Amino acid sequence: MKIFLYFVLIIAFLIFYQREPIIAGVFFVIFIVAFLYFKIRKSKGMGSSRFLHKGLDQMNANNDNLMFFFMMQQLSKNGNNARYNTEFEANVNEKWNEKQEYINATKEKILAMLDIKS
Repeated sequence: MKIFLYFVLIIAFLIFYQREPIIAGVFFVIFIVAFLYFKIRKSKGMGSSRFLHKGLDQMNANNDNLMFFFMMQQLSKNGNNARYNTEFEANVNEKWNEKQEYINATKEKILAMLDIKS
């Protein structure tokens, strides 16, 4: 049931993103901040004894946070993703230009054949 709820929220976010991308971005940032807040709150615990106790749990929480930030950096457009996207777009544009040149050359050949026969 939880997965279905997340699926519905993702679909709703995508639909809303198509209408208002700036507001959707603001909601996404608010969601990430709230997620981090509750994650940190959960990792610290509720009791005072948990607050005073530092050890492996704190180190694991720091490692989890570090891993989360690395994943977010990889998803951002400022990382390697942007370079890959520009290379990919250049490759697609190059193939598109090659196809257009082939189509134009074939069109010219066909028109030349029709002019000779008529």
